[in-house]
Amino acid sequence: MIDHAGTFGPMNWYARGRRRSTEKWAANAIQAARSSSGADQIPANPVEAIAFHRDNTGKELPADTAAVELLNLLRPVVAVSNFIVFAALALAQHRQWKDKLCGSDDADLHRFAQEVRRYYPFFPFVGGTATRHLEWAGHAFKPGDWVLLDLYGTNHDPRSWEDPESFNPDRFRDWQPDAHTLIPQGAGDHFTGHRCPGEDITVDLIKRAIQSLAAAPDLQVPAQDLNFSLSNMPALPKSGFILDPRPPVRR
Repeated sequence: MIDHAGTFGPMNWYARGRRRSTEKWAANAIQAARSSSGADQIPANPVEAIAFHRDNTGKELPADTAAVELLNLLRPVVAVSNFIVFAALALAQHRQWKDKLCGSDDADLHRFAQEVRRYYPFFPFVGGTATRHLEWAGHAFKPGDWVLLDLYGTNHDPRSWEDPESFNPDRFRDWQPDAHTLIPQGAGDHFTGHRCPGEDITVDLIKRAIQSLAAAPDLQVPAQDLNFSLSNMPALPKSGFILDPRPPVRR
């Protein structure tokens, strides 16, 4: 569902099929929770929290709606692994930061995670269609027109970022948050726009991964193809990112 989200044709159909089968699995999990637990008890896990949630009329969510909400929790957590791959790549390509981050405070980890999200692509761009007639920056749009938001280009725009093609977590030391310049997960406000509501959780997961990778001794990076294409959605190094936990052989 993640790897083929930005494709067309058979691969996209395959991803949609995987989503339907996963929604069926999630609906069964919701039904099982409702059958085995009481609605009046404190939820023990996210499945139960969703299964027994009641809307503003006091009714439980339909099983298919609850299934989608469960996937809305699980799928993004899996998708964050793409950012973690780029975080590992950043530590390998900028080794001076590995020692800095080993045992460092949360602020250093946060700056590094933010720079990973700015510098490397996850989804290089996202698309949408106009729902009504509108004009923006001198361009007229009619309903159904496609619009692409250049996430990667905005994150590398020299009008907003000094020396944008350099990897420099320290740029976030005095950075004033701006919802329209750092947009790896969408722009604008979480509550009123299409910015990802799980952005803070994403940053925290990346930080925890960076902390573990920076503290791990003797992680070797064997020869592999670490190039990535901005035409792929999501983007990843061609080899993924292969780490060898064994120490190098001394000759």
